[in-house]
Amino acid sequence: MKKVLLSVGFAAFAGLVFGQSGSVNPNFLRKDTKNIFTIQAADNDHVTNVDRAIIWQNDFSTPSDWVLTNTGTPSANWAIGTTPPSGEYSAAMNAIASTTAANNFAKFDSDALGSGSSTQNALLTFGSPIDLSAHPAVLVQFQSYYRRFQGNCYLEVSTNNTTWTQFPLHTNVAVNASTANPVTVSVNPTAVIGGATTAYIRFRYVGAWDYAWMLDDVQIVDAPDNDIVLGNVFYGEYSKYPVGQEMPMPFWGKVTNFGGQPQTNVKLNVSVNGTAFGSSTAVPTLAPGAIDSLNIPGTYTPSGVGTYTLNFEATQSETDQNPADNAKTRVVSVTENTFSRDNNNYNGQGVWNQAGNGYMIGNLFEVSNPATVNSITVVLQANTMVGAEFRVVLLDDLTSNPVGVAESDFYTVTAANIPTGSGNNPVSVTIPFIVPVDIEAGDYFAMVDFGGGTKDLVLAAGTDIVQPIQTSFLYDPTESPATWFYITGCPMVRLNMNEVVTPPNSINENALTAAVNVFPNPASNLLNVSFSEISGNVVMTMFSTEGKQVMTQKTNVVANQTTTVDVSGLSAGIYTLRVVAGNGTVTKKVVIK
Repeated sequence: MKKVLLSVGFAAFAGLVFGQSGSVNPNFLRKDTKNIFTIQAADNDHVTNVDRAIIWQNDFSTPSDWVLTNTGTPSANWAIGTTPPSGEYSAAMNAIASTTAANNFAKFDSDALGSGSSTQNALLTFGSPIDLSAHPAVLVQFQSYYRRFQGNCYLEVSTNNTTWTQFPLHTNVAVNASTANPVTVSVNPTAVIGGATTAYIRFRYVGAWDYAWMLDDVQIVDAPDNDIVLGNVFYGEYSKYPVGQEMPMPFWGKVTNFGGQPQTNVKLNVSVNGTAFGSSTAVPTLAPGAIDSLNIPGTYTPSGVGTYTLNFEATQSETDQNPADNAKTRVVSVTENTFSRDNNNYNGQGVWNQAGNGYMIGNLFEVSNPATVNSITVVLQANTMVGAEFRVVLLDDLTSNPVGVAESDFYTVTAANIPTGSGNNPVSVTIPFIVPVDIEAGDYFAMVDFGGGTKDLVLAAGTDIVQPIQTSFLYDPTESPATWFYITGCPMVRLNMNEVVTPPNSINENALTAAVNVFPNPASNLLNVSFSEISGNVVMTMFSTEGKQVMTQKTNVVANQTTTVDVSGLSAGIYTLRVVAGNGTVTKKVVIK
């Protein structure tokens, strides 16, 4: 399992191999290494922060209260103490920041067991029965901090310490992502232990060399009779559509019954800009603790430039005793030019491919109608270094040797491009393509291309929009062979259409025209490029008459040096050679015979 080094302040990338044919190998995962803050789950069906009357609680201050057992290979138990995770890949998680973390918390450090740990199945059981006979409706809640790779977390309850009912936890946390530190998790086991004279609780971790799970401040509290909670909602993958590329939006949401009584006639209702769109088919009865996905019939397609406010609300026949968590509001925009998956809210996290390593990273955009693409807009993460160089490219396929259908000049990052704080409308930079390109309907990939070096480039990431897998991708040329991965964090990379943009760096072509010469011209096998009074890094890129990049070469030159370019693999025809040196760019027509 390859180690991918990521630095403090950066969010994770990694995932499954994405082959040239577009197929995915589900058996290849790789973990993010230490020194990383990961992406938080946008929503969790078991998360609630409502205060309840406490029936019973335990803060792990007395470790002997708990029984530690396992059936793993090799044997590995939970630990109770104050030590944070120690595995190489989980070290940056830090200790759980729970209310009483200073006097112990529980931890299963899966990563610390290493790759030799083939199975992990560990139980953390409270050693004594709990009397709930006076409490017919209860919630179990606790503070949790979990980072997921391929493990699974469970709360289990019983009335006899023999037969256990299992409740999956943190199911919405993506691979290589984490919860907040901490998040308060609530589970409704009323149907199993509500009113029981002897109630037992335990936590189970199942996995094999994953990250870590920590929990603390476990409580059993009274549940109200009537309380439904709206969890994840879905309305499509994009926050902004360019006019002409609008897509039909389906609406659905997850509803959980956190009450002690069955809830009847449970529905999901959606309005757009204050006008009711529709309601789901009613769930006749939603049992205590049950979760159901509710779908609105039909789809809604925004039409025309503007803002579309989507209001989701879960309702039931009973009077909800905590209506504040029954509704969510989301906003979708139709703009003149911008296609975006992120919601323009920078959370301080980012994605990259290890210090010094080159990569491409970006997003899939499903273009439904022909358009002219002009530029790509990116938001950089705060740890990006001034002086880092990158370009943007548009791909129409993820091949083993990606060639863009459109590309920009190389851009040098300035201090003004780097955000100094998180929040809405972060600092962004728009990079124009050298030549705007007309595209047909189809799938395209807006990518940032970083060649590596001593200046780190990190893309900001994050959105509260549920992103399906295989919509954001990273190309890692350091793999052997070079490999595409899909990533679970959404980089803030947007595609712009049908606009006029000004290059962010001034282009001083006149200063270079006399200093750069190509010969022989026409050329057949080798092309010589000479430089007078130019020193430093030079990037030479050859384009076909259709604007496709067919060759690129990066070199370091000194004044009056001549560099040779191998053009033997190019077909006969007319090409454009673009030379980028320092803060200037020059183009030369080249004939290949």
